[in-house]
Amino acid sequence: MQTHTTSRVSIGPVSVQSTRDSGSPRISGDGRYVVFESLAENFTTPDTNNTWDIFLRDTIGGTITCLSLAGSGTANDESHRPVISNDGSLVVFSSLASNLVPNDTNGTFDVFLWQRGVSGLQLLSRTADGRPGNDDSQAGSISDDNRYIVFSSLATDLAVTNFDTNSVSFLYDRQTVQLSQITPAKIAGRQRGGFYGPHLSPDGRFITLLADVAAAAGGTNFFTGVFLYERTNGTLTELTRKRDGTPGNDQCEGAVMSADGRYVALTSRAANLLGETTLSADQVLLYDRASFQPDEWIRRSTNSSYRGQDLFSPSIQWIESTVKFGFTNTFWISIHHHGNFPDWFLFQGPGNVTGGINARYFVQPAGTDITASVTNGGWVSDLLTLGDSREIRIDLVASNTNLFNQDLLFTSSSLTDPTRTDIVRVRLLRDDDNDGLPDNWEKQYFGNSTNAVASADPDGDGRSNLQEYIAGTDPTNAASSLRITEISFYPNGEVALGWSSVTNRFYTVERAVGAPAGFVPIWGGFGSAAQSSYMDTLPTNSPAAFYRIGVELP
Repeated sequence: MQTHTTSRVSIGPVSVQSTRDSGSPRISGDGRYVVFESLAENFTTPDTNNTWDIFLRDTIGGTITCLSLAGSGTANDESHRPVISNDGSLVVFSSLASNLVPNDTNGTFDVFLWQRGVSGLQLLSRTADGRPGNDDSQAGSISDDNRYIVFSSLATDLAVTNFDTNSVSFLYDRQTVQLSQITPAKIAGRQRGGFYGPHLSPDGRFITLLADVAAAAGGTNFFTGVFLYERTNGTLTELTRKRDGTPGNDQCEGAVMSADGRYVALTSRAANLLGETTLSADQVLLYDRASFQPDEWIRRSTNSSYRGQDLFSPSIQWIESTVKFGFTNTFWISIHHHGNFPDWFLFQGPGNVTGGINARYFVQPAGTDITASVTNGGWVSDLLTLGDSREIRIDLVASNTNLFNQDLLFTSSSLTDPTRTDIVRVRLLRDDDNDGLPDNWEKQYFGNSTNAVASADPDGDGRSNLQEYIAGTDPTNAASSLRITEISFYPNGEVALGWSSVTNRFYTVERAVGAPAGFVPIWGGFGSAAQSSYMDTLPTNSPAAFYRIGVELP
């Protein structure tokens, strides 16, 4: 083929012109093969059916092949809606013909698969004993790896287990040679009938579906909505709705997905999705399913737990560390990619400190120094895929009195979507005798910043001053201790626990069943002022349960 030219595809052998209409073209990924339907009677011999047949044109080889063949002749009835695989080796189409496979007496459209190098056609819309289904079936789409084929069928006797009368969408797996129904859970209270109009994403992971839905539960005014079904985990997403959850207020249909799975193009006349001003007019919309979200985790030492997993700005995520003036405090921040498409992240240090900040930044584990980048607008990570992360070690010198007793903010932002950020905070507490007890805490309970001894137990309750500081309790009052102060039982198996707490400590609830051994954490979170609580649910006839509370510095 010549470039920058238009050439005719619907031509017969030796470039004979078509005698009748042709249409519904589909093209392979490399552009070599084009499949289409045609009424032409001079593309193959003999062609005496006087109706639509399916043809495949090889634009490089210059050949044309009739695919809707019964032996050496054409099908005895019409064939339509061909789809072709990305590599051009598979074609799926629908046909009303009764002579393409044996025992086809249903008088309805069936779905057939043509495969290059394989003689004859394979019936996809079949029963367990190989007969055609008992109602119309229509071709759908093929995944790029040629493994999956979807189609629609009204037949109620196809070869699937646990047949669902609400589903007319089917998936054929060429690798396992199994046919299954596509049966997402219905939209409770809003959906009429099942899902239909399936179309595969190129990678076969997603299927776009249509369904008739009302705007609200119990509604009687139904519109066609577009949904995205993820086969691997069963997640169903309603695409034709606004960000606040409001469904489209008119018909939507015709969804197809981009090769990378990010975009879904669809047709809609719903005026409320984008503030459309031209009412009752079909518009082509593009749904972007990408999310770009950094998730910052922070830890105070190599043997401490990370904080901040799955908590995003403006959630408060921080660590608290004591440090002697002029000394260096080291901590770690891990930037995790919590979105669903690859992204770069911009990491920035605090910019809210009068007098500046003396810090050095290193990407772990190699120890690559990125201080210059962080302090000059921010460091940009390499491209991170979903679930990937980069850890940064920060050496912060406490040489500025303005660093103490305030939140030092460390921010990560998506480069693709800068509105998506996450923030972690560091609070440095001055500790000039370097005993792990903040100066202000020692002054509060012992009069000055050096009187307390970390290992001492002045109230005689069996807990050292350092333990009392960590627990947020009063080291001069033996009655002040971390313990469960309230426990309530309810008939439904719920158990309510309460304990004295402070806001800047991380608490863990642990449970053991049957005996007070083998405790397992069941909850963790920052405390509330004065009192925190947790509600546990035990199974019916559970053995005795034992609980304990743990506490850590943030």
